[in-house]
Amino acid sequence: MEYDILHSNKKSIAISNNKLLDELDQFTPLVSNYSTIGVTKAQAREIYEAVYNNPVASIWSTSKYDPDDLGIGFCFGRAMAVHIEALHRRVNPSSIKKVFAVGNLVAGNTNWGFHVTTIIRAQDGGWYAIDPIMGKPITVRDWYKTMRTEYDPNKTMKMYVTSANRFSPDESTHYLPQNLFLSAYHGYFEDLMSFFRQRSGTPHYKPISISNLPNFFKSTQTKANTVEILTGLFLVGAITLKSEETLANTVLIITSEEGEYLINQDDLQKMQTGGQLSEMAIQSVNAIGQELLISPQEAMKKIMIKTSSN
Repeated sequence: MEYDILHSNKKSIAISNNKLLDELDQFTPLVSNYSTIGVTKAQAREIYEAVYNNPVASIWSTSKYDPDDLGIGFCFGRAMAVHIEALHRRVNPSSIKKVFAVGNLVAGNTNWGFHVTTIIRAQDGGWYAIDPIMGKPITVRDWYKTMRTEYDPNKTMKMYVTSANRFSPDESTHYLPQNLFLSAYHGYFEDLMSFFRQRSGTPHYKPISISNLPNFFKSTQTKANTVEILTGLFLVGAITLKSEETLANTVLIITSEEGEYLINQDDLQKMQTGGQLSEMAIQSVNAIGQELLISPQEAMKKIMIKTSSN
């Protein structure tokens, strides 16, 4: 009886994983002003090689940031580096996701609770998994097959597709300082951010808007030095609020995974007083609500709460 239950669970997990892969194939990225909806094989290879050779995210650098050999692995760091590389190349944020494989995974003598890769939409409609341990960019279906064959001895690995700014399988973990800057990581993410800051604006590293900075900064003016150090950090949580310094803080930029929304200060005040919002603000609030699967009223509350905390 125990075997039958286990067998049934394995079968249902496999069905769920394959259904997820089918849904990915049907996904259509949102049209935006980003230059690249999907990447070519050559572009996927370029992103792969950039992360493979990254002095921080390279698989050969793991021991530097895990000196006690705790088996951290830093797959989540490599996935974040892939995400940043893709955005620097102006890939549509809607065309970038993460896939988490959760289960009793085994690599040699090391047990993993999960593994993660960043996936990027291909021009032909499929998805590339950019995972340095695979040796090259591969399709997400091949990534799943490899994970299941080589690292999932019990065949109970469950796959989850998330937004690209998810830091771990826990839905509450995004690119936030309390998740990134742990002493256990020995400066991994500080070094990773420094790497991208130094290369921002050089070939292949187009500047990322300052509006994409994390919302734990109160303003771009009062903490300019800190912002300068961490210019590469972005897309924090479901929505990130940041006043654009070049616009003298008159416009609020709300950056999400799917794009940027603009709300001016007049509309922010009207949200507080119950006044009539401009058409631009209404469209932004509705779009944020749809993206977060909440009502426009709830979206407006989130905006006001985050605005007052910044």
